Amino acid sequence: MLAGASPDGEAARRLERFGLGGLATGRPAWEVVVSQAPEPRWTGNDARLASLKSAYRFVIGGSS
Repeated sequence: MLAGASPDGEAARRLERFGLGGLATGRPAWEVVVSQAPEPRWTGNDARLASLKSAYRFVIGGSS
């Protein structure tokens, strides 16, 4: 861009048309998707169930 050559692409067109502000307000280049991984099969127990059992035991019995 600084040498006078105009590169192809959406970002270059947006910069040419709207300036630096157009680049900043453009749609993001990536999307982050977060999901919980399943419990590994080889562990033999589920940490979520153990925590739930511990919480019930604490509420009902008064001890952990």
